[in-house]
Amino acid sequence: KDKEINPRNILAITFTKKATNEMRERVMGFCGDTAKYVTISTIHSLCARILRQTITKIGYEKNFEIIDDEDANKLINELYKELELSRKYFSPKAAYNIISAYKNGIGELNGVPKQIYDHYQKRLKENNQVDFDDLLVLTNKILTEFPDVLEYFQNKYQYILVDEFQDTNIIQYNIIKLLGQKTENIF
Repeated sequence: KDKEINPRNILAITFTKKATNEMRERVMGFCGDTAKYVTISTIHSLCARILRQTITKIGYEKNFEIIDDEDANKLINELYKELELSRKYFSPKAAYNIISAYKNGIGELNGVPKQIYDHYQKRLKENNQVDFDDLLVLTNKILTEFPDVLEYFQNKYQYILVDEFQDTNIIQYNIIKLLGQKTENIF
């Protein structure tokens, strides 16, 4: 114990709820009640928590709704009808998959998927909604564009453990890199 570490400054990131629960049980076994002060979370839950505190900076309200894949697909189907788009080249499901990949840093948008994306994002914002991918995208945007917010979370999470780090995608990696760049305590 060369150094006392405040458990509130520890962040453990997992990629599934099951892994989060398992890690929480293990930490409780090692540390007892102290474990309740450690943030153990999926990357998406962490981003949702960050957004609940900061999303007003980019024009949303704090009480935003997180929509699931089913609701996202329904919205894209509605947009296909409203915009009178042909399903010949891209089905709504294919458009959604392309949009999701784009949000996660894979590929580019053009043509019908770009048109759908623009209307889809506009509708989400009008309805104060975010999809699962937006949890990452909007958190990354806020941490990148608002140095005060980044500094707050860098000070809060000084020690970061990432379970299965090799499985992170580009945007997840960038969020973790931003959070850890001040202290460089990423394991």
